[in-house]
Amino acid sequence: SGERHVGTHGKLLAAEHISLHLRQFPMKYRPDNVVSTNIAECYETVLDAWARQEIPQEEHVMVDQLQNCLAWLDKFQEILSAKPTPPHCNAVLRCCVRWDGTKERRKRAYEVASGVYRRGRPDATTFVLVVRIVKSSLGEAIGEVHVAQMCDIVRDAKREGLLSQQLVWEIAEVAGPQELQNLFDVSKRAAERFVALRSMSLSKEKDGGEELLVWSGEKEAAKHFSVENMPRSWCHLALQHQQKD
Repeated sequence: SGERHVGTHGKLLAAEHISLHLRQFPMKYRPDNVVSTNIAECYETVLDAWARQEIPQEEHVMVDQLQNCLAWLDKFQEILSAKPTPPHCNAVLRCCVRWDGTKERRKRAYEVASGVYRRGRPDATTFVLVVRIVKSSLGEAIGEVHVAQMCDIVRDAKREGLLSQQLVWEIAEVAGPQELQNLFDVSKRAAERFVALRSMSLSKEKDGGEELLVWSGEKEAAKHFSVENMPRSWCHLALQHQQKD
């Protein structure tokens, strides 16, 4: 929530308290794997706190949660001396998804997300979040160039074996029949039928507080876009991750 809590450092937002506490500890990687894992989890905690932190409208100028997320990701990458891991990057991307408001704020979220996408290591969730950010940043202004950009992100996911069902639905919400044919090797008839049905069949549901796109159309149309029926090389890592969850 956007409520402030009294603590050692005064009356602050929850994410501010966590940040100040972590700054008191020597956050450096050491040879001990347990210590290194714990430090990584500390950074993930503070990033997640800033990503989820509600900021009262009147404090948007004073408290920049997106900048705080980026600062902590920079610190983590510095001590890691490698590409940031998916959970840490995804926390910043979730912050970008929630960074609504003015056109300028959405543009900044888009720019930050693009940078994080290029610099970090992705997992299946990373690709879903980046496509959502492109869609939410542009709204009704999505054009062919933007759809092509999102299709490139889907191709990246396929190449990495990280194509998830959620990513398929995200791109299927905005792509035309030709793009769907090219991306998923489906027939022209199946792609056109899907596009004709999607306005009434793609709905949003909540899962653990996160909004997901869900296909509830005809089984005959939906089966062409199920990752279970797609080449394993496109989605094997995403399916493994799903089974672990």
